[in-house]
Amino acid sequence: MGTIVVHAGRPKSGSTSIQAFLAGHATALRAEGVDVVVPAPATAGGDRLVLAPVVTPDGGAAPPALANGGSLHWRLQAADDPAPLLADLVDQLDRRARQHDVVVLSGEALSLAVAGGDPGLLGALDELARRHRVRLAYYVRPQHAELEAQWCQAWRMDLGAEQATPADFVRLRASWLHHDRTRDLVAELAPGVELVLRPLLPTVLADGDAVVDLAATFLGSAGQRLVADAPPGRRWNPSLPLDLVNALRVELPGRFRPSPEHDADARRLRRAGWWRDLPPSPDAVRSRAVLQRWCRAELEPGNQRCIAAEGWPVADLVPPVPSDAPGGADLAELDELWCPAPSPRTAELAAAALACIDGG
Repeated sequence: MGTIVVHAGRPKSGSTSIQAFLAGHATALRAEGVDVVVPAPATAGGDRLVLAPVVTPDGGAAPPALANGGSLHWRLQAADDPAPLLADLVDQLDRRARQHDVVVLSGEALSLAVAGGDPGLLGALDELARRHRVRLAYYVRPQHAELEAQWCQAWRMDLGAEQATPADFVRLRASWLHHDRTRDLVAELAPGVELVLRPLLPTVLADGDAVVDLAATFLGSAGQRLVADAPPGRRWNPSLPLDLVNALRVELPGRFRPSPEHDADARRLRRAGWWRDLPPSPDAVRSRAVLQRWCRAELEPGNQRCIAAEGWPVADLVPPVPSDAPGGADLAELDELWCPAPSPRTAELAAAALACIDGG
C-alpha cells in the first residue's frame, strides 16, 4: 500500500511555488520513492487519461511549474461522460502507488471539484482509498487575502455578467471559500480520503512556508532533506499590487487580455521589480478593511469550526478589523474603490507599466 497525495490548491495559496519545487526536484524525489506525475496533454492519450512522470529539467534551468494538473479538472468538466477518465485516473494512480512509496498529483483547479463536492472525482479518490492512503493537500489563505489576490490575478480577464462588479466577483468567489462545508462534503462523499486543510499562517506551516510545509507534511524524509538542501526562496507567481491592477483596468482596458500577442507583455510586467515597493493608496487600505469585515462576518463562523476540528494554533483565520480602520462592511463600497475614475495617479501607474514593457 502506498500513499497518494493530491495537492488541490487553493489558487493563490503557494500553488505555483509548490509546483515549481516538485518539478525542480522530481527526479531526485523519484529516486527516493516519491513519484510526481501530471496529466499528459489530451492528444497524447486520445480520449484516455495518461499520467506522465515529471522530469526535472537538465542544465540547471529554472524549474517550471508543473503542466497544470488542473487540466484534469477541466477535462472532466468538458467530457460528455467522465467515467472513462476517472477509471483511468484510478487505475494509473493505483499502479503507481504500488510501485512508489508516495505518488503526488498537483493542480489547484482541482480545488473547484473538492470545494464543490464533485461526486465523480471524490468518488474516484474514495475508491483509491480502499487500496492506498489518499491525502488531499488543501492549502488556503485567509479568505480576505485570497479574494483580493484572486481579483488581482484576474486583472486580464473579462469578468462576465455574473461577476460584472467587484462586489459580484467577491460574492461569487467567496461561495467556494466555506472551508467547513468543504470538510463536510469530503467526509460525506469520500469518507476514506484524508482532507488536510493547511492555512497559510506562519504559526501553522512548517517554517511558515508552503513549500517547506508540503515537504514536511506530505513527502516524508525525502522531501524534508531536499528542502533542507535547497530552501525555497523565490515566489513564483506573485500578484500585482491592487492599485496597479485597478489602474490598468481603468486606463488600459483590454490591453492585457490573455492572448499570444499580449502574454509576453504580461510576463514582462510580472517580472518587473518596481511595483513591489508601491505603497498602498488610501483607497486600497479602505477596500481591504471593507473586504476583511465582510469576510469576518460571512466566513469566520465556519472558520471557527475548522479551527476546532483541525486544532490549528490560531484564534481566527480572518481576524477582526481594528475599530478605527476606514470603511464599513458593505461590499458595494468595492464597486467604487476597485473601479476608480481615471486620475493622474492611475495614468502614472499605467504609463509606468507600459514603459516597463517597452524597456523589457
